[in-house]
Amino acid sequence: MSIDEHLDALLARFPDVMTPAELAEVLRLKEPAVRKMLAEGRLPGFRMDRHWITAKTELRAYLLQRHNTSTTGEPEHD
Repeated sequence: MSIDEHLDALLARFPDVMTPAELAEVLRLKEPAVRKMLAEGRLPGFRMDRHWITAKTELRAYLLQRHNTSTTGEPEHD
């Protein structure tokens, strides 16, 4: 299965616009850590009033850019 297929399967059940709690679930992090990463610009998202939101497409692009690759440039598989 390709990285694209893995991400599609992982993100399929989440809404198009995600909350920090949903990001935390996907990334397997605690919500305060996700909020901190959003505030520092280390995760994609923007703030509307006091609420952070992230488009699922932005998260998908972010994860694709940052997935591990082997020294040959090919994605590593377990």
